[in-house]
Amino acid sequence: MYLSGSKVIAILCITTAISSAIEVLTQVQQRNFINNENENEKENNSNSNSQNNKTTSYELNVLNEFLDYNQLQRAIIIYTSSTTTSTLKQQRTEHLPCNAVKDNFVQSPLIRKLTENYHIQFVNTLSANNTEYLFQSFTRGIVVFMKYVAEDKGKEMILKLFSIREKFNKSLVWLVLMEDLENPVATIREQFGHLNIMMDADVTVAVYREKSSLDLYDIYKICPDCGSPLEIEYKGNWSIETGFNILNKFHYGIGIRRNNFKNVSVKASTAILNKPANLNMSDFEYLNNDKVFMEDDAMQRKTYQLMKLLEDTFNFTYDIYYKDRWGIETNGSWSGVVGLLQNHQVELSLCPLRYLRSRVKTFDYSRNIHREKIHFLFRHPKRTSIRNIFFEPLADIVWWCVLALIVVTILLLTIHVHAEYKIFTKLQTQHQQAAEN
Repeated sequence: MYLSGSKVIAILCITTAISSAIEVLTQVQQRNFINNENENEKENNSNSNSQNNKTTSYELNVLNEFLDYNQLQRAIIIYTSSTTTSTLKQQRTEHLPCNAVKDNFVQSPLIRKLTENYHIQFVNTLSANNTEYLFQSFTRGIVVFMKYVAEDKGKEMILKLFSIREKFNKSLVWLVLMEDLENPVATIREQFGHLNIMMDADVTVAVYREKSSLDLYDIYKICPDCGSPLEIEYKGNWSIETGFNILNKFHYGIGIRRNNFKNVSVKASTAILNKPANLNMSDFEYLNNDKVFMEDDAMQRKTYQLMKLLEDTFNFTYDIYYKDRWGIETNGSWSGVVGLLQNHQVELSLCPLRYLRSRVKTFDYSRNIHREKIHFLFRHPKRTSIRNIFFEPLADIVWWCVLALIVVTILLLTIHVHAEYKIFTKLQTQHQQAAEN
Protein backbone atom coordinates (compact mmCIF):
# COMPACT_ATOMS: atom_id res chain seq x y z
CA MET A 1 0.00 0.00 0.00
CA TYR A 2 1.37 3.30 -0.99
CA LEU A 3 0.71 6.52 0.99
CA SER A 4 1.52 9.92 -0.18
CA GLY A 5 3.74 12.24 1.83
CA SER A 6 0.85 14.43 2.95
CA LYS A 7 -1.04 11.43 4.35
CA VAL A 8 2.01 10.25 6.29
CA ILE A 9 2.42 13.66 7.85
CA ALA A 10 -1.26 13.74 8.79
CA ILE A 11 -1.06 10.31 10.46
CA LEU A 12 2.02 11.37 12.43
CA CYS A 13 0.28 14.53 13.65
CA ILE A 14 -2.79 12.57 14.75
CA THR A 15 -0.61 10.03 16.62
CA THR A 16 1.30 12.81 18.39
CA ALA A 17 -1.92 14.54 19.41
CA ILE A 18 -3.38 11.31 20.81
CA SER A 19 -0.24 10.58 22.88
CA SER A 20 -0.19 14.16 24.20
CA ALA A 21 -3.84 13.90 25.22
CA ILE A 22 -3.20 10.62 27.02
CA GLU A 23 -0.24 12.18 28.89
CA VAL A 24 -2.31 15.20 29.96
CA LEU A 25 -5.12 12.98 31.23
CA THR A 26 -2.62 10.92 33.22
CA GLN A 27 -1.13 14.03 34.87
CA VAL A 28 -4.60 15.33 35.76
CA GLN A 29 -5.50 12.03 37.39
CA GLN A 30 -2.25 12.05 39.38
CA ARG A 31 -2.87 15.62 40.57
CA ASN A 32 -6.40 14.76 41.65
CA PHE A 33 -5.08 11.74 43.53
CA ILE A 34 -2.41 13.82 45.29
CA ASN A 35 -4.92 16.53 46.21
CA ASN A 36 -7.26 13.94 47.67
CA GLU A 37 -4.40 12.45 49.67
CA ASN A 38 -3.38 15.89 50.97
CA GLU A 39 -6.94 16.71 51.95
CA ASN A 40 -7.23 13.40 53.80
CA GLU A 41 -3.93 14.01 55.53
CA LYS A 42 -4.96 17.53 56.56
CA GLU A 43 -8.24 16.21 57.87
CA ASN A 44 -6.45 13.51 59.86
CA ASN A 45 -3.94 16.04 61.24
CA SER A 46 -6.78 18.37 62.17
CA ASN A 47 -8.56 15.59 64.02
CA SER A 48 -5.31 14.58 65.71
CA ASN A 49 -4.54 18.15 66.78
CA SER A 50 -8.07 18.57 68.02
CA GLN A 51 -7.74 15.39 70.06
CA ASN A 52 -4.31 16.47 71.38
CA ASN A 53 -5.62 19.88 72.37
CA LYS A 54 -8.57 18.23 74.06
CA THR A 55 -6.25 15.89 75.96
CA THR A 56 -3.98 18.78 76.86
CA SER A 57 -6.91 20.78 78.22
CA TYR A 58 -7.67 17.90 80.61
CA GLU A 59 -4.04 17.75 81.69
CA LEU A 60 -3.81 21.47 82.31
CA ASN A 61 -7.09 21.38 84.22
CA VAL A 62 -5.57 18.68 86.42
CA LEU A 63 -2.48 20.81 87.04
CA ASN A 64 -4.58 23.89 87.75
CA GLU A 65 -6.75 22.09 90.29
CA PHE A 66 -3.74 20.28 91.78
CA LEU A 67 -2.03 23.61 92.48
CA ASP A 68 -5.22 24.98 93.97
CA TYR A 69 -5.83 21.86 96.07
CA ASN A 70 -2.30 21.93 97.54
CA GLN A 71 -2.36 25.73 97.87
CA LEU A 72 0.83 26.13 95.85
CA GLN A 73 1.77 28.93 93.47
CA ARG A 74 4.70 27.58 91.45
CA ALA A 75 4.99 24.76 88.93
CA ILE A 76 7.59 23.34 86.56
CA ILE A 77 6.27 21.61 83.43
CA ILE A 78 8.67 19.01 82.04
CA TYR A 79 8.21 18.29 78.35
CA THR A 80 10.13 16.94 75.38
CA SER A 81 10.32 19.15 72.29
CA SER A 82 12.77 20.38 69.65
CA THR A 83 13.37 23.96 68.56
CA THR A 84 13.38 25.15 64.93
CA THR A 85 13.84 28.52 63.27
CA SER A 86 10.10 29.01 62.88
CA THR A 87 9.71 28.13 66.54
CA LEU A 88 12.13 30.85 67.57
CA LYS A 89 10.25 33.41 65.46
CA GLN A 90 6.99 32.37 67.08
CA GLN A 91 8.61 32.72 70.50
CA ARG A 92 9.61 36.30 69.75
CA THR A 93 6.17 37.27 68.50
CA GLU A 94 4.15 35.51 71.20
CA HIS A 95 6.65 35.93 74.08
CA LEU A 96 6.46 32.26 75.01
CA PRO A 97 8.99 30.39 77.15
CA CYS A 98 12.11 29.13 75.41
CA ASN A 99 11.86 25.72 73.70
CA ALA A 100 8.20 25.42 74.57
CA VAL A 101 6.24 26.62 71.54
CA LYS A 102 5.94 23.30 69.75
CA ASP A 103 4.74 21.50 72.83
CA ASN A 104 1.01 20.88 73.16
CA PHE A 105 0.96 22.53 76.58
CA VAL A 106 1.97 25.90 75.15
CA GLN A 107 -0.32 25.57 72.15
CA SER A 108 -3.28 25.27 74.50
CA PRO A 109 -5.03 28.54 75.41
CA LEU A 110 -5.34 27.27 78.99
CA ILE A 111 -1.63 27.87 79.50
CA ARG A 112 -2.37 31.59 79.34
CA LYS A 113 -4.79 31.25 82.21
CA LEU A 114 -2.27 29.24 84.22
CA THR A 115 0.50 31.79 83.74
CA GLU A 116 -1.82 34.56 84.89
CA ASN A 117 -2.63 32.82 88.19
CA TYR A 118 0.57 30.86 88.86
CA HIS A 119 4.28 31.06 88.26
CA ILE A 120 4.87 28.46 85.51
CA GLN A 121 8.29 27.43 84.20
CA PHE A 122 9.13 25.04 81.37
CA VAL A 123 11.97 22.53 81.25
CA ASN A 124 12.82 20.78 78.00
CA THR A 125 14.35 17.35 78.55
CA LEU A 126 16.41 17.75 75.36
CA SER A 127 18.27 20.72 76.83
CA ALA A 128 21.08 19.91 79.26
CA ASN A 129 20.96 23.42 80.74
CA ASN A 130 17.24 23.15 81.46
CA THR A 131 17.74 19.73 83.01
CA GLU A 132 20.40 21.07 85.36
CA TYR A 133 18.10 23.97 86.21
CA LEU A 134 15.76 21.52 87.91
CA PHE A 135 18.37 20.75 90.55
CA GLN A 136 18.78 24.46 91.27
CA SER A 137 15.05 24.94 91.95
CA PHE A 138 14.91 23.18 95.28
CA THR A 139 12.63 25.39 97.30
CA ARG A 140 9.56 24.13 99.07
CA GLY A 141 6.24 24.62 97.35
CA ILE A 142 7.05 23.77 93.71
CA VAL A 143 5.02 21.25 91.70
CA VAL A 144 6.86 19.25 89.03
CA PHE A 145 4.35 18.24 86.35
CA MET A 146 5.05 15.78 83.54
CA LYS A 147 3.26 13.33 81.28
CA TYR A 148 5.32 10.14 81.33
CA VAL A 149 5.46 7.35 78.78
CA ALA A 150 8.03 4.57 78.77
CA GLU A 151 9.30 5.50 75.30
CA ASP A 152 10.17 9.07 76.33
CA LYS A 153 13.90 8.76 77.00
CA GLY A 154 14.25 12.40 78.00
CA LYS A 155 11.78 12.19 80.87
CA GLU A 156 13.15 8.79 81.84
CA MET A 157 16.58 10.39 82.12
CA ILE A 158 15.14 13.13 84.38
CA LEU A 159 13.70 10.52 86.73
CA LYS A 160 16.97 8.59 86.84
CA LEU A 161 18.98 11.73 87.61
CA PHE A 162 16.70 12.59 90.51
CA SER A 163 17.01 9.02 91.74
CA ILE A 164 20.82 8.95 91.53
CA ARG A 165 21.15 12.28 93.33
CA GLU A 166 18.59 11.17 95.95
CA LYS A 167 16.39 14.18 95.24
CA PHE A 168 13.03 12.42 95.44
CA ASN A 169 12.24 13.94 98.82
CA LYS A 170 10.06 16.61 100.37
CA SER A 171 11.77 19.38 98.38
CA LEU A 172 9.40 19.07 95.40
CA VAL A 173 5.83 17.91 94.83
CA TRP A 174 5.50 15.61 91.81
CA LEU A 175 2.44 15.04 89.62
CA VAL A 176 3.08 12.43 86.91
CA LEU A 177 0.43 11.58 84.30
CA MET A 178 0.33 8.17 82.61
CA GLU A 179 -1.83 6.72 79.86
CA ASP A 180 -4.69 4.30 80.44
CA LEU A 181 -3.26 1.07 81.89
CA GLU A 182 -4.79 -2.38 82.18
CA ASN A 183 -2.97 -3.04 85.45
CA PRO A 184 -1.97 0.35 86.93
CA VAL A 185 -0.29 -0.96 90.09
CA ALA A 186 1.92 -3.45 88.23
CA THR A 187 2.87 -0.90 85.58
CA ILE A 188 3.68 1.80 88.14
CA ARG A 189 5.83 -0.67 90.05
CA GLU A 190 7.63 -1.60 86.83
CA GLN A 191 8.25 2.00 85.76
CA PHE A 192 9.12 3.52 89.15
CA GLY A 193 10.25 0.54 91.24
CA HIS A 194 13.94 1.05 90.44
CA LEU A 195 13.95 4.70 91.57
CA ASN A 196 15.11 5.87 95.00
CA ILE A 197 11.93 7.60 96.12
CA MET A 198 12.44 8.65 99.73
CA MET A 199 10.10 8.11 102.64
CA ASP A 200 9.17 11.80 102.79
CA ALA A 201 8.66 12.19 99.02
CA ASP A 202 5.38 13.58 97.70
CA VAL A 203 4.90 11.81 94.36
CA THR A 204 1.43 11.40 92.86
CA VAL A 205 0.93 9.24 89.75
CA ALA A 206 -2.29 9.99 87.86
CA VAL A 207 -3.49 7.23 85.51
CA TYR A 208 -6.18 7.79 82.89
CA ARG A 209 -9.22 5.69 83.72
CA GLU A 210 -11.42 7.26 81.07
CA LYS A 211 -11.01 10.21 78.74
CA SER A 212 -12.03 12.70 81.40
CA SER A 213 -11.11 10.99 84.68
CA LEU A 214 -7.95 9.89 86.48
CA ASP A 215 -7.04 7.49 89.27
CA LEU A 216 -4.43 8.84 91.69
CA TYR A 217 -1.71 6.80 93.40
CA ASP A 218 0.75 7.84 96.10
CA ILE A 219 4.18 6.18 95.77
CA TYR A 220 7.25 6.07 98.03
CA LYS A 221 9.81 3.71 99.53
CA ILE A 222 10.21 3.15 103.25
CA CYS A 223 13.98 2.70 103.04
CA PRO A 224 15.49 2.73 99.52
CA ASP A 225 18.97 1.68 100.71
CA CYS A 226 17.49 -1.19 102.73
CA GLY A 227 15.94 -2.79 99.65
CA SER A 228 12.37 -1.80 100.46
CA PRO A 229 9.86 -2.32 97.63
CA LEU A 230 7.89 0.54 96.14
CA GLU A 231 4.81 1.32 98.21
CA ILE A 232 1.75 2.16 96.08
CA GLU A 233 -1.37 3.48 97.79
CA TYR A 234 -4.61 4.45 96.11
CA LYS A 235 -5.05 8.15 96.79
CA GLY A 236 -8.34 9.01 95.12
CA ASN A 237 -9.50 10.19 91.71
CA TRP A 238 -10.10 13.23 89.57
CA SER A 239 -12.78 13.95 87.03
CA ILE A 240 -13.60 17.02 85.02
CA GLU A 241 -17.04 17.15 86.64
CA THR A 242 -16.15 16.72 90.33
CA GLY A 243 -12.45 17.63 90.48
CA PHE A 244 -10.23 15.95 93.08
CA ASN A 245 -11.73 13.34 95.39
CA ILE A 246 -8.98 12.49 97.88
CA LEU A 247 -9.25 9.85 100.60
CA ASN A 248 -9.53 11.21 104.13
CA LYS A 249 -6.20 9.83 105.36
CA PHE A 250 -4.32 11.91 102.78
CA HIS A 251 -5.57 15.07 104.45
CA TYR A 252 -3.07 14.37 107.25
CA GLY A 253 0.69 14.82 107.15
CA ILE A 254 3.21 12.28 105.92
CA GLY A 255 4.34 11.49 109.47
CA ILE A 256 0.85 10.31 110.38
CA ARG A 257 0.05 8.50 107.13
CA ARG A 258 3.34 6.64 106.78
CA ASN A 259 3.73 5.35 110.32
CA ASN A 260 4.12 1.66 109.48
CA PHE A 261 7.61 0.71 108.29
CA LYS A 262 6.52 -2.93 107.81
CA ASN A 263 9.27 -4.42 109.98
CA VAL A 264 12.09 -3.10 107.81
CA SER A 265 15.62 -3.35 109.22
CA VAL A 266 17.22 0.10 109.37
CA LYS A 267 21.01 0.28 109.47
CA ALA A 268 22.28 2.54 112.25
CA SER A 269 25.53 3.21 114.07
CA THR A 270 26.70 4.31 117.50
CA ALA A 271 30.01 4.92 119.26
CA ILE A 272 31.08 3.01 122.38
CA LEU A 273 34.13 4.68 123.91
CA ASN A 274 34.26 3.90 127.64
CA LYS A 275 32.90 0.40 128.05
CA PRO A 276 34.75 -1.29 130.97
CA ALA A 277 37.06 -4.03 129.77
CA ASN A 278 36.04 -6.43 132.54
CA LEU A 279 32.31 -5.99 131.89
CA ASN A 280 30.78 -9.29 130.82
CA MET A 281 28.20 -7.79 128.45
CA SER A 282 27.78 -7.57 124.72
CA ASP A 283 27.64 -4.14 123.12
CA PHE A 284 23.90 -4.50 122.62
CA GLU A 285 23.31 -5.44 126.27
CA TYR A 286 25.58 -2.59 127.35
CA LEU A 287 23.49 -0.06 125.42
CA ASN A 288 20.24 -1.42 126.83
CA ASN A 289 21.47 -1.53 130.43
CA ASP A 290 20.48 1.45 132.57
CA LYS A 291 21.48 0.02 135.95
CA VAL A 292 25.28 -0.19 136.02
CA PHE A 293 28.14 2.08 134.92
CA MET A 294 25.74 4.89 134.11
CA GLU A 295 28.61 7.37 133.98
CA ASP A 296 30.21 5.52 131.03
CA ASP A 297 28.99 6.40 127.52
CA ALA A 298 26.10 8.24 129.12
CA MET A 299 25.04 10.22 126.05
CA GLN A 300 25.17 7.26 123.66
CA ARG A 301 23.18 5.00 125.98
CA LYS A 302 20.63 7.69 126.72
CA THR A 303 20.13 8.48 123.03
CA TYR A 304 19.85 4.83 122.06
CA GLN A 305 17.15 4.18 124.64
CA LEU A 306 15.23 7.19 123.34
CA MET A 307 15.54 6.04 119.73
CA LYS A 308 14.58 2.51 120.73
CA LEU A 309 11.08 3.74 121.53
CA LEU A 310 10.58 4.42 117.82
CA GLU A 311 10.90 0.72 116.93
CA ASP A 312 7.53 -0.20 118.40
CA THR A 313 5.91 3.06 117.32
CA PHE A 314 6.79 2.71 113.63
CA ASN A 315 7.25 -1.08 113.38
CA PHE A 316 10.91 -1.44 112.41
CA THR A 317 14.17 -2.75 113.87
CA TYR A 318 17.74 -1.46 114.10
CA ASP A 319 20.73 -3.18 112.57
CA ILE A 320 23.46 -1.55 114.67
CA TYR A 321 27.08 -1.02 113.63
CA TYR A 322 29.39 -0.29 116.59
CA LYS A 323 32.39 2.04 116.35
CA ASP A 324 35.03 3.14 118.85
CA ARG A 325 35.06 6.82 117.87
CA TRP A 326 32.77 9.60 116.71
CA GLY A 327 34.75 10.42 113.60
CA ILE A 328 37.99 12.09 112.56
CA GLU A 329 38.44 13.76 109.17
CA THR A 330 41.54 12.92 107.14
CA ASN A 331 41.86 14.35 103.61
CA GLY A 332 38.10 14.64 103.22
CA SER A 333 37.35 11.13 104.51
CA TRP A 334 35.86 10.44 107.90
CA SER A 335 36.33 7.55 110.27
CA GLY A 336 34.03 6.19 112.95
CA VAL A 337 30.30 6.84 112.95
CA VAL A 338 30.60 9.85 110.63
CA GLY A 339 32.51 7.71 108.13
CA LEU A 340 29.68 5.18 107.96
CA LEU A 341 27.22 8.01 107.31
CA GLN A 342 29.48 9.51 104.66
CA ASN A 343 29.79 6.20 102.79
CA HIS A 344 26.03 5.49 103.03
CA GLN A 345 26.71 2.31 104.98
CA VAL A 346 24.12 3.30 107.58
CA GLU A 347 20.96 5.39 107.50
CA LEU A 348 21.31 7.24 110.79
CA SER A 349 23.36 7.64 113.93
CA LEU A 350 22.04 6.46 117.28
CA CYS A 351 24.49 8.66 119.16
CA PRO A 352 24.39 12.46 119.33
CA LEU A 353 26.86 14.29 117.11
CA ARG A 354 27.91 17.87 117.71
CA TYR A 355 27.04 20.41 115.07
CA LEU A 356 30.28 21.24 113.24
CA ARG A 357 30.75 23.09 109.97
CA SER A 358 33.03 20.37 108.66
CA ARG A 359 30.26 17.79 109.10
CA VAL A 360 27.42 19.72 107.46
CA LYS A 361 28.30 18.55 103.94
CA THR A 362 28.69 14.95 105.07
CA PHE A 363 25.22 14.21 106.46
CA ASP A 364 21.96 15.89 107.44
CA TYR A 365 21.29 16.81 111.04
CA SER A 366 17.99 16.04 112.73
CA ARG A 367 16.39 18.09 115.47
CA ASN A 368 18.48 18.26 118.60
CA ILE A 369 17.65 15.67 121.25
CA HIS A 370 20.43 16.50 123.71
CA ARG A 371 21.80 19.80 124.97
CA GLU A 372 24.98 20.45 126.88
CA LYS A 373 24.78 23.33 129.34
CA ILE A 374 27.90 25.05 130.67
CA HIS A 375 27.89 26.02 134.36
CA PHE A 376 30.33 27.92 136.58
CA LEU A 377 30.78 26.30 139.99
CA PHE A 378 31.71 28.32 143.07
CA ARG A 379 32.77 26.89 146.39
CA HIS A 380 29.96 27.17 148.91
CA PRO A 381 31.06 29.15 152.02
CA LYS A 382 31.16 27.20 155.27
CA ARG A 383 29.93 30.14 157.37
CA THR A 384 26.52 31.71 157.16
CA SER A 385 27.64 35.19 158.21
CA ILE A 386 29.36 36.50 155.12
CA ARG A 387 30.49 40.08 154.78
CA ASN A 388 31.38 39.90 151.12
CA ILE A 389 30.36 36.87 149.07
CA PHE A 390 32.80 37.74 146.27
CA PHE A 391 35.85 37.23 148.51
CA GLU A 392 34.70 34.09 150.28
CA PRO A 393 35.24 31.50 147.50
CA LEU A 394 39.04 32.01 147.72
CA ALA A 395 41.31 31.83 150.78
CA ASP A 396 42.77 35.00 152.32
CA ILE A 397 46.30 34.15 151.22
CA VAL A 398 45.11 34.05 147.61
CA TRP A 399 43.63 37.52 147.82
CA TRP A 400 46.82 38.89 149.50
CA CYS A 401 48.87 37.37 146.69
CA VAL A 402 46.60 38.99 144.13
CA LEU A 403 46.96 42.35 145.89
CA ALA A 404 50.75 41.98 146.08
CA LEU A 405 50.85 41.11 142.39
CA ILE A 406 48.87 44.25 141.55
CA VAL A 407 51.21 46.45 143.64
CA VAL A 408 54.36 44.93 142.14
CA THR A 409 52.93 45.27 138.64
CA ILE A 410 52.14 48.96 139.19
CA LEU A 411 55.63 49.56 140.63
CA LEU A 412 57.38 47.85 137.74
CA LEU A 413 55.28 49.70 135.16
CA THR A 414 56.09 53.04 136.87
CA ILE A 415 59.83 52.31 136.82
CA HIS A 416 59.60 51.20 133.20
CA VAL A 417 57.75 54.34 132.10
CA HIS A 418 60.15 56.58 134.03
CA ALA A 419 63.19 54.91 132.46
CA GLU A 420 61.72 55.20 128.97
CA TYR A 421 60.98 58.87 129.55
CA LYS A 422 64.59 59.59 130.58
CA ILE A 423 65.95 57.76 127.55
CA PHE A 424 63.55 59.56 125.24
CA THR A 425 64.48 62.98 126.71
CA LYS A 426 68.19 62.26 126.32
CA LEU A 427 67.80 61.19 122.69
CA GLN A 428 65.68 64.23 121.91
CA THR A 429 68.32 66.58 123.38
CA GLN A 430 71.08 64.95 121.35
CA HIS A 431 69.00 65.26 118.20
CA GLN A 432 68.42 68.99 118.77
CA GLN A 433 72.14 69.64 119.40
CA ALA A 434 73.07 67.79 116.24
CA ALA A 435 70.56 69.86 114.28
CA GLU A 436 71.99 73.17 115.63
CA ASN A 437 75.57 72.19 114.71
